Amino acid sequence: MKETKKIEISRLNALLIIIATVAACVVIVSITLHIKLVELEHDLEDFASHHTFLAGFISLIIMLTCIRLYNDTPSKISSFNIFKKKTRNKRLLRKIELADEYKKQIRGDLGNESSKLIEKENVASLNFPSEDVLLTNDELNNRDHELNAALKLGNNYKHKVKIYFKDSIGNKHIETTIWQLDKTNLTIKGGITIPIRSVYKVEL
Repeated sequence: MKETKKIEISRLNALLIIIATVAACVVIVSITLHIKLVELEHDLEDFASHHTFLAGFISLIIMLTCIRLYNDTPSKISSFNIFKKKTRNKRLLRKIELADEYKKQIRGDLGNESSKLIEKENVASLNFPSEDVLLTNDELNNRDHELNAALKLGNNYKHKVKIYFKDSIGNKHIETTIWQLDKTNLTIKGGITIPIRSVYKVEL
């Protein structure tokens, strides 16, 4: 990466040298061919009407500017070289930020929306979403950890837990023991199953 930047800086420096050299040549040619020493004072007073002298004057400014850029601001030249790349990176970062904001909004909606307590016998009549209500790997891993802990509490100590889930209408929760877990469903008392993808929190 550093070598690439050095190459980019070197190329720009070479370009600046070429521009400055051409500008210097224009200055010399303009002075040599079109300005007589005797008439120099007159030409300086009325240089706006002499296009060749004006071109030479502008070229002199360009030459001095290029030399200053070459000597004083290599870091700015480097940043100019990678401007397009930085712009692409900024756009990508912005997309990632928007995606994170969307995820936070969804997680916030799940956490802040009031949850309705229902009887476990009514779970069988509910319709569950086809997509997982959680989005990140950390959330998924945390849910798996909570469900496994709840399963152990249910099997070993008959300990009830609160299971928060989302159906097609909104957030709901039940208080019960978990009897069994597989890859897609959890089973509670009475053989009633809940898709794990719809569970967003377990209170032990």
